[in-house]
Amino acid sequence: MLLGFFKAQADCTTQSVDAPVIDSVSVLPNGDVEICWKPGSVDPSVVQYNIWTVDGTGANLQIGSVGSGTLCFTYLAADNNSGSESIQILIEAVDNCPAPGPFSSGIFPGGFVNTIYLQENFNKCTSSISLNWNAYDDFPNPLVRYEVYAIVDGGQSVLVATTFSTSYEYLGVTLGSTYDFYVTAVENGGVGPFKSTSNVVNSDVSTALISPTFNYLYNATVVGSEQIDLQFLIDTIADVTGYNVMRSTNENGPFEIIGSVDKVLGMDTIIDYSDSTVNTDTSSYFYQIEIVNETCDFDGNFSNLASTILIDVTSSPVDAKNTITITEYKDWELGVLRYDVYRALGGVWEANPIRTLLAFSDTTIIIDDVSEVFDGNGEFCYRVEAISKGSLPAISSSNESCALHDPLLYVPNAFSPGSPYNPEFKPVLTFAEPLSYTFRVYDRWGQVAFETGDIARGWNGSYGNKGKLAETGVYFYVIEFKSASGDDFVKRGTVTVVY
Repeated sequence: MLLGFFKAQADCTTQSVDAPVIDSVSVLPNGDVEICWKPGSVDPSVVQYNIWTVDGTGANLQIGSVGSGTLCFTYLAADNNSGSESIQILIEAVDNCPAPGPFSSGIFPGGFVNTIYLQENFNKCTSSISLNWNAYDDFPNPLVRYEVYAIVDGGQSVLVATTFSTSYEYLGVTLGSTYDFYVTAVENGGVGPFKSTSNVVNSDVSTALISPTFNYLYNATVVGSEQIDLQFLIDTIADVTGYNVMRSTNENGPFEIIGSVDKVLGMDTIIDYSDSTVNTDTSSYFYQIEIVNETCDFDGNFSNLASTILIDVTSSPVDAKNTITITEYKDWELGVLRYDVYRALGGVWEANPIRTLLAFSDTTIIIDDVSEVFDGNGEFCYRVEAISKGSLPAISSSNESCALHDPLLYVPNAFSPGSPYNPEFKPVLTFAEPLSYTFRVYDRWGQVAFETGDIARGWNGSYGNKGKLAETGVYFYVIEFKSASGDDFVKRGTVTVVY
């Protein structure tokens, strides 16, 4: 608060002296307190200014005096406690009037001005320093803005914040550095001209934790219907006690802790983790890694998300097409470069992808036309590989999903052995289990004219496919095979040999 004025007089008849107006009370870097003021009025009878404080018992204590020509006073660091408390200061003006004088401006509770006492508190868990100080409200213009200064490693003081509050949090503390702070109050909303400065505080950051510089979930990939493998990258220098592996079936959670990895001396920066409590044929899973520090009860600093790719395949036997639904991979830092779609026929994977897709969002659907595919047993399986962007790409595989097509059989009803046209009797069979195939031809007396288990071999019209050709007439055949799902099929009929 501002010191009030007594009524202004310039002679000894009034038996009163105007109180000086304190411009500022500042704590210097060395701990001295500098007090400056201006006279309450132009009163030639004032000859002295007495400087007062309040001691530890609450009693008024005079700490010095100066002549009327001096308007500043230094309260030495050795004599004050400005580094441990806010100090109260009052300036008393005294005149030289004769008896009943001399008279003074008085010593009264409302006339004291407080120094700014700055305090700090270091939080090792957040690597931040909280600064708090008492308000300075004794300027002629009471609107005060505070400037916060930091001195790092003994360098130059740097303005780090301005505020109308009486607190500030300094972030980004580094272990091994030194930090000193002071606060300057500036009147008139920061315009001035008057200022008051707090004590300088040093914050001990020797217990600072080394914060992680990265926590990256590099990859999540399906390796079986009940297993997903994760790889995540950790900062082994950081002060953490371990890592929680968290999982959800929804991108927005809730996530549950499914396992943890303790930090140990000498551990690798790449951590491999397998989740075997999944069903990758029915669900896509979302993962993230949580950094744990038990000392600080730290429960923040989550990694990016990583989600597995889920594919589902349905068959359309009518038009021999497979519909493949694919979910996207999330969340590589640089994104997905492409998706490669692979296919297996009868359990044998083709070497090259049948389709390459650009990155997409949510899900996408592709159609695989298998009407021209004659190999295999009718079982079509698919998997997708997502490849990340970047010079060291990661690869995430999806689950495998399969579709079955029933066998398709075409049998001609006649052929002409030895002729240039239709010289062989061979059924055309697709989507059957090759090892289950048997094809027999009988003559009219029930003798076997031809027999094979090779789906690619036909009857040339001679007995056993050697010797003289069979006579013109009607012959009987039996074709037996299994589908990919194990169902038995038998086809009986006749074929006519013509010349």
